[in-house]
Amino acid sequence: MFFNVPREPSPSKPGLVLNDWTGGATLAPITTRIRRIPSEVVLGTDDGMTRECALNLDSIITIPRSCLRERLASLSPERLKGIENAIHFALGLDKRAIVRRGGGHACLRYS
Repeated sequence: MFFNVPREPSPSKPGLVLNDWTGGATLAPITTRIRRIPSEVVLGTDDGMTRECALNLDSIITIPRSCLRERLASLSPERLKGIENAIHFALGLDKRAIVRRGGGHACLRYS
């Protein structure tokens, strides 16, 4: 499901809710900048969007649940499978991606 997500001071932005929990929602932003890379899924009018756009699964964010606005569209099971594959690639869960990256992951300190 898609929602408009406000980001101050800009107007609301579309995104796909990946996980909706009590305090917040994890979502992937949707943009009109299409890069055609493995970590994005191209959406179009057949998906309920007004024009061709891309779901960026390499830019997953968590926002307060109160920021969710109106529902924009729903996706087919086939499209959801493509999203699952893109998430696996973006998070390094895809076996091919792990091999290309040297076969390992590291826990790092960040700020």
